[in-house]
Amino acid sequence: MALAAAPLAAAIALVVTSYLIAHDPPARLRDGQLNKLHASIATYHLLELVLLALAVVMLAAAWYRKRLFVGMAMALYGLAIFNLHYWGFGVPFLLGGAWYLVRAYRSSQADKPARDPARPTRGRPQANRRYTPPA
Repeated sequence: MALAAAPLAAAIALVVTSYLIAHDPPARLRDGQLNKLHASIATYHLLELVLLALAVVMLAAAWYRKRLFVGMAMALYGLAIFNLHYWGFGVPFLLGGAWYLVRAYRSSQADKPARDPARPTRGRPQANRRYTPPA
């Protein structure tokens, strides 16, 4: 799933940032005052680089089968797109990232050996109630 989602994320990043750049309001209003809705084009380009970097992290983590990193990258990407008010693009990545994070957690829990409370696995042996004095 992540191997298909990463190129899609890169394409969405390019489309969203180009749309934001094309529809950025002017820096000054008609009366000469500063427009509060205007954002610098450099900010949009930096956003584009960050989104593309997250897409590359998604692809690399999926290639090396690291679910935790895929989940974090997908969730961050979805949150970034969601905060730009493109909910239709952000929600699937948030859900996919959450799914990968849950799968990574369950996999790590399944890999842990079962621990017997009567026998500690680390450190010095614990004292018991039976004491044999030295002879």
